[in-house]
Amino acid sequence: PRSTQSRSSAASDVYKRQGYSTLFKFPSLKSTTLKLSVLWFNLFFVYYGLAFSLDSLGAELHLNLLFLGLSETIACLIAAPIKVKKNRISSFTISMIIMTLGCFFLVFFPLPEECLSIHVFCYQRYINLFLATVVKFGITIFKSVLITCTTEVYPTTVRSLGFGWNMTVGRFGNTIMPLFVAYMQKNSVNPLIPFGGLGTVSYTHLRAHETPEHLVCRLLLEK
Repeated sequence: PRSTQSRSSAASDVYKRQGYSTLFKFPSLKSTTLKLSVLWFNLFFVYYGLAFSLDSLGAELHLNLLFLGLSETIACLIAAPIKVKKNRISSFTISMIIMTLGCFFLVFFPLPEECLSIHVFCYQRYINLFLATVVKFGITIFKSVLITCTTEVYPTTVRSLGFGWNMTVGRFGNTIMPLFVAYMQKNSVNPLIPFGGLGTVSYTHLRAHETPEHLVCRLLLEK
């Protein structure tokens, strides 16, 4: 029917007119994009910063990688029921508390220089490793919830644009993160400690839309 073709043509025109500028054109979209950009930047910064900071935990890199990998696997399995049973704010809060506490407790267990040798037993090395696995656990749950939340809060017509924009912002954090880690290590500061501050920033900026029960695709109809 002609009416159906007209609606299909109109919907196609709506999609074609969308660009990254659309994410900042409407108040609600701009607010959503800015808030998610902060979260994605912090996600990539902490997630990959943890991998670049492994040598700060001691000389046993293979052991560090093993435990961090196990922590991430367990977190991925736990994240699914958390997203189903908890709302988005609660899910983010749980993951941020875990990550932030893990980072801040590292302040009380600095790693002496002799602990950098694999031939010297040092309890601080294992405490640091445990706290690093806690941080990995928290940031992995945060990542899983953030991916789901990002696909939910954007209207259908700009969903892929919004996801792509936030991934790009996150990659920027990933780009500058090695410089930050190198600076911290040069000044004999565990790079994981400041990551707890980013967790606090993420929670402060977090005002995500509650969407577990509102998953219906919607068109961008704002004026």
